[in-house]
Amino acid sequence: MFQRVGLGAVGISLILLVVGVVIWALQPPPAPVVIDEALVLATAERQGFVSPQAAEELRQRVSRTQADLEALRAINPDWKTEVDAAITAFNASKPEEAREAFSRIDALISSRRMELAREEARLSYAQATLFYPFEASQSAPLLCEAARLAETEIWYWIDCGRALAATGNLPKARTAAETALGLARAAGAERDTSVALNELGDVLVAQGDLSTARAAFDESLRIARALLAQDPGNALRQRDVVVSLDRIGDDLVAQGDLAGARAAYDEGLYIARALLAQDPGNTGWQRDVSVSLNKIGVVLVAQRNLSAARATYDESLGIARALLARDPGNLELQRNFSFTLNNFGDVLVTQGELSAARAAFAESLRIGRAVLSRDPGNIDWQRSVAVSLIRVGDVLGAQGDLPAARAAFDESLRIARAVLSQDPGNAGWQRDVSVSLIKVGDVLVAQRSLSDARAAYDEGLGIARAVLSRDPGNTHLQRDLIVSLVKLAGVAPENAAAHWAEAHRIVTAMAEAGMLAPRDAWMVEETLTRLEAARAAAP
Repeated sequence: MFQRVGLGAVGISLILLVVGVVIWALQPPPAPVVIDEALVLATAERQGFVSPQAAEELRQRVSRTQADLEALRAINPDWKTEVDAAITAFNASKPEEAREAFSRIDALISSRRMELAREEARLSYAQATLFYPFEASQSAPLLCEAARLAETEIWYWIDCGRALAATGNLPKARTAAETALGLARAAGAERDTSVALNELGDVLVAQGDLSTARAAFDESLRIARALLAQDPGNALRQRDVVVSLDRIGDDLVAQGDLAGARAAYDEGLYIARALLAQDPGNTGWQRDVSVSLNKIGVVLVAQRNLSAARATYDESLGIARALLARDPGNLELQRNFSFTLNNFGDVLVTQGELSAARAAFAESLRIGRAVLSRDPGNIDWQRSVAVSLIRVGDVLGAQGDLPAARAAFDESLRIARAVLSQDPGNAGWQRDVSVSLIKVGDVLVAQRSLSDARAAYDEGLGIARAVLSRDPGNTHLQRDLIVSLVKLAGVAPENAAAHWAEAHRIVTAMAEAGMLAPRDAWMVEETLTRLEAARAAAP
């Protein structure tokens, strides 16, 4: 029939070719290769530190990474093969092949580096997310390079700052948080602004600047409340309020405002319990309730309400144990459990149950060491181990095992000095050294090595004065100075009256200002009695 209309074999071939091209053109484009989210989470779990909140934040990072890689494909179609190869290799658990594919893309970018800075940023962010989701020492260079190249991507700067803070680089972490905050304000992104304020506040707390941190937390809470008022049923916005309340409560504890701290923690716990009631199986809400209970326990101990504190810690530990039973390899849950064990042990010590307290502290230390072994460069985890060592040493000393106590305190001091060497001006890390020095001095006194004890106390006193001078209203730091003065008075009798006089002035001023915790109320009369005795004994 075709031949009768004069088309012939060639014409037929042309028609078939055209039809084939049309059919091909009408086919939908192949779907992009999708990152295996579960594999990224599994990689994170191997590296540790995957709480429900962290897992959700990681999922959001994966989503941003997927969008970035799809943008690379769309903007540069000739890169599609390598992008797909990188994702496919990663999904097949072939990280070396994936890295080789990323390297080939990088080579394509290098010739047009200035023009393609945004694409390079996406590439760096993707590699940090896929290969080092919770290894801060590895991810920080990639995340911060991505932030620098992209310039205006708010979450790149937030993630950069988090990684820098985890590695102890607080000055650069602060710069990253401030950059994210500036970008969020300029964009009118209210929730991003609230998050960036909390990130900045965390860095400021770590640097010892509590008053500026409090201003950041207050503003973050105002924004979070306003956003929640617009959508009262939004669980994420409710949790944002809890996060800000917890941070404000921590600051109020440091300032000695226990009633204010308790009010903040109580409101946070109320919201967390309400969220959990709506979804009882949600491990994230369970964890939030446990954390809020732990914080309330700290206030109750400071208020000398030990029975209530013990009940609160019991509930917190019960939730934490149940979560760990369901996910025993989760290092973030282990770390939170370790914190609560330490606090619970403090109550047991106060109640005279030293054997039970020692068991709690030893378990906390074991967990802390296991967590730290997964990321030895993590500053927060190093400090957690140092804290547990001090508590273990305290109980060992109370039980009369001075050599073992000294070994625990010495190790704690070594860790504190190593951390401080990374940022010598960090007030919080200076305080860690001061506290460890006092503990070492206490053992030396018990061992009758008074000259060595005096040297330790002298160094601790110098640090305590320097740290307090930068934050005079901090009740923790004021108490540290009182303790250092009291310790020195005991080993330097020629200066005892002067040390007791200064300690009495400080504690009296705190009491008059309403900043003295109830557990320390006895200090006012005790320091006066000791001062009078020292003056009477003076030649």
